[in-house]
Amino acid sequence: MTLPSLLTPGYWFAPLPTPLMPPAHWALLVCFALLSASGIVLLVVLRRVSWDKLKRRIFGRVATALVTMGLVGLLLRGLDYEKVYLLSMRAFYLVWAACALAWAWSIYRYATKTVPAIRAKQSEREQFEKWLPKKK
Repeated sequence: MTLPSLLTPGYWFAPLPTPLMPPAHWALLVCFALLSASGIVLLVVLRRVSWDKLKRRIFGRVATALVTMGLVGLLLRGLDYEKVYLLSMRAFYLVWAACALAWAWSIYRYATKTVPAIRAKQSEREQFEKWLPKKK
């Protein structure tokens, strides 16, 4: 396989592509399994650690993304290994990568834009409620 062959549509859209070499097959399999395992570990850690609600939401989103993308990657590897017609196209790996990047971008935007805005709104609300009468 050369770089020009990666740029041809026949490489990505072949209904029954040539199998990957064993080291590449195992590398992808291990990578997807590690994604799933790290997401599960992060979910377990989230249950045991006492963080504030917003930080838990951020890491919960990361864990969900890791588990989901790892399992979808394992499914893609399984379909490719079993040589399922049309479902083993390499174009699905491009779709997988695009979805992973979009999901990572949405988590990044949530962590950098939405969470600080929520924190500012909470702080403003606390400042306002400081002057309100409280029940005794």
